[in-house]
Amino acid sequence: MDADDVDDELEAEVADECRKFGRVTRISVSCEQRDDSYELPESCTGDVRVFVEFASQSGSRLNLGWG
Repeated sequence: MDADDVDDELEAEVADECRKFGRVTRISVSCEQRDDSYELPESCTGDVRVFVEFASQSGSRLNLGWG
């Protein structure tokens, strides 16, 4: 996923999809900057990383096929 894919609805879209596999407890979106640091997506210049935390291991085997 790259910076062009980030919008205000990204977290909600990911949460909706991931809930099919288990209870989602947290979603975090970060963006790699040109200097290899990570910041919030508003200033994204590089790759976007989406981290999903599930309440149990059942959802941890999820692969959305992005990227």
